[in-house]
Amino acid sequence: MKKSLLFILLVCCTFLFTTCIDIENPNKLLDEQVAAIDQHIQLNYPNDIVFYDGSGIRFVVRQFGSMPPAKTGQNLQVDIIGKVFKSTVPFQDELLTTKLENVSVQGLRFVLTNNMVGSKVIAFIPSEYAFGAEGTSNVPSNSIIEYDLTLVQAQLTTAQNNQLATDTVAIKNFIDANSIANVVRHPSGLYYKVTKTGTGEFPTVFSTINFTYTGKFMNSGTVFDDGRLDALLFNLVDGFKIGLPKLRAGGKITLYVPSYLGYGSTASGAVPANSVLIFDVELNTVKN
Repeated sequence: MKKSLLFILLVCCTFLFTTCIDIENPNKLLDEQVAAIDQHIQLNYPNDIVFYDGSGIRFVVRQFGSMPPAKTGQNLQVDIIGKVFKSTVPFQDELLTTKLENVSVQGLRFVLTNNMVGSKVIAFIPSEYAFGAEGTSNVPSNSIIEYDLTLVQAQLTTAQNNQLATDTVAIKNFIDANSIANVVRHPSGLYYKVTKTGTGEFPTVFSTINFTYTGKFMNSGTVFDDGRLDALLFNLVDGFKIGLPKLRAGGKITLYVPSYLGYGSTASGAVPANSVLIFDVELNTVKN
């Protein structure tokens, strides 16, 4: 079993921020700001799903999107309101259109990377990952920043669009040739078929799940990976992020995954670039 094949790298604090935090000599200001953020969240969002990152960045999920997260090179549209923590006057209120890599605020880029498009979130970013000690003309030095965000759209690149069109034809031909009924097409380009509904709860993309899976190449039927895993759903390929929230615990689903929702244009282990994949998945348990 090639356990690592199912995982893609989550761009998280482990990689973005470990050089910024000295564990043995913690930053007093950062600790104070994180404590203030956590207290605010506990008082104001006691029943919401909250993502707690080791860097101190937090975001409250008010609505889960169903489209894949934005990637480098894509044009991203975000309805954004930015305020200094606990202020009522925004310093930013706009429909922001930009490429993900051009977002200059480190913590904001992290939040945008780690949410599904279509999501509505309230993000709290310590000053170290926002505007720092320098601040801006509208943001005082060492300010915690609060962003109210709706991730509106992430446009595929021309290359991604072209490959998706090719993959879509291949998936449709496969489904027709094998007379597979009751297959649903998701707006992302994922095709899926729920083969057992299950009776447990639905996962969110931030649920830890236990699942059994088999991954095959669509063009040959060759199995390239299988096994049983525990994982944070967001750490898996985009086809899983989109498909598994459709499934209750105890259910089974078949995913027909175009390459950009799998491993994309880069080879990964035994998976060649631009591979269309089929995953048979049984969702055993969900821990929200």
